[in-house]
Amino acid sequence: MGKARKTKSKSGGRKSGGTNRGYWFRTGRGWYVTEDGKSVPLRDEHGDHIKDKGVGDRVKKACARYLLQLEEAAKQPATGGDMPLTECCRVYLDHSKRHDAKNTYTIRANFLFDFCFGFSGRYRGVKNPPRRERIHPGFGAKPVKDLIPHDVDRWLEAHSGWDGAQPTAVRSLRRALNFCCDRGLIPEKTPPTRPAYGRTGQRSEPCENVTETASGVRHRRT
Repeated sequence: MGKARKTKSKSGGRKSGGTNRGYWFRTGRGWYVTEDGKSVPLRDEHGDHIKDKGVGDRVKKACARYLLQLEEAAKQPATGGDMPLTECCRVYLDHSKRHDAKNTYTIRANFLFDFCFGFSGRYRGVKNPPRRERIHPGFGAKPVKDLIPHDVDRWLEAHSGWDGAQPTAVRSLRRALNFCCDRGLIPEKTPPTRPAYGRTGQRSEPCENVTETASGVRHRRT
């Protein structure tokens, strides 16, 4: 039997074992890069898809321009419903730190740190808090548009010892959402956070024998 004849690929894609230059050519269609598993057309400085195979430096420059655009986009904070809750809280706290009393800022920052990362506010500023100290998974990675009242319920249920501090915790979160909404950073129809409720289903009111502290810990008066 004779040797099987080798045939050239008609796709015009990357050659097996070839150098990955970050861009590739598809016969009859043009030059592309792959982003998140999808083929993205490479465009020249005028925004036109480059379709000629032998363009050399023109394709290299187009790829470099595309990568630069990705870097610039990554530097921009997400806005709208896709803004992570962590970013929403950070933007609000930057404002609070400049305009609110130091103790007010600290209380709100500790509650929002707990909400976002699942660790007590006393670990705010600690680079690597012990994993065993994590109270709940944290909700900061969620986009604002995906926040639902049940998330707030889960947060409060993880802190049954907060008692009368629950309304303050919820107000801290609500302030962050309202602030970003007022600044046009997130949509107006952000899922609302409900008032804090106790385990009996009744609204939890501040207890007279309990006081809020900057650390978020509840201390009983003697």
